[in-house]
Amino acid sequence: LGGDGMRAGARGDASVEEARALIDSWPKQTQAAASAMIEKYGAPDEAGARKLVWNNNGPWNRTVVHRENVGKAIEQSVELQIPSEKFAMIAKLPGGVSAERGKNELRASSDNEALNFLAVNLAQEVLTGKRAVGDARSFFKKTATLAATGKSSPYTSELLFKPDTSEKDVKEQDKKKDARKKGAR
Repeated sequence: LGGDGMRAGARGDASVEEARALIDSWPKQTQAAASAMIEKYGAPDEAGARKLVWNNNGPWNRTVVHRENVGKAIEQSVELQIPSEKFAMIAKLPGGVSAERGKNELRASSDNEALNFLAVNLAQEVLTGKRAVGDARSFFKKTATLAATGKSSPYTSELLFKPDTSEKDVKEQDKKKDARKKGAR
């Protein structure tokens, strides 16, 4: 374990059982968020008393589940070029969407992955001019309400665009695919 209490390494170093044991003392809402991500993505790449981290999991560049962020426990990011003049728009979007200059990364934070998909998909549509900020806000509210009643939408179940990927990310994803294939044998 490092100084911040994180155990790092290849996926599986922190086993599913170890990750579940770590989150036993978390608040119920963030514990539920962490359990959902463990169920979907398996053992985290890094695990500590305050957060779990998966790298290059599914469509996401990174997924971090924070112990203390009730209401925004699941932070997920995609690699996306964001023009400097568009950062003000991002701040106006719903769904805990954020970006940091110079990182080429769009993040969403909520307590469930479906809302993160919705937020990131709408942000991308605003960034490309397909949708206005006001329309994105009302669509988010309507779709989130429907999702809470069990209705599904492509906006809440997948990325509706292809994120930017760097050469490093492609190589990392290929390595993980190879490791999974070897483990399945």
